[in-house]
Amino acid sequence: MPSPTYELFLRAMREKKPIACTYQGHQREICPAILGRTGLEEKSLVFQFAGGTSTGPVSPSGDWRCFALAEVRNAEGELVAKASGIFKPVRTKEPSRADHPSPSS
Repeated sequence: MPSPTYELFLRAMREKKPIACTYQGHQREICPAILGRTGLEEKSLVFQFAGGTSTGPVSPSGDWRCFALAEVRNAEGELVAKASGIFKPVRTKEPSRADHPSPSS
């Protein structure tokens, strides 16, 4: 049975939402990309775009990391989007003229 952290990461992937969490003592802001297991250990490949690492702040361009989900603490799915405001709504299609008809004269 998947852990609550695994379920949160899965939901974030499906909804294309970021996660704020603590991993190995550092606050991190991430987007999970892949979930899996090594034996019984749940893991995720994530893209870290903000926060700290064991070697200092994450690079400005971000970095790919592999997280052991058992070591993830204080994971929250909506915190980053609300706090940083850097995420914009995803538009599923470009608006067409039918969506915004021009005023008739």
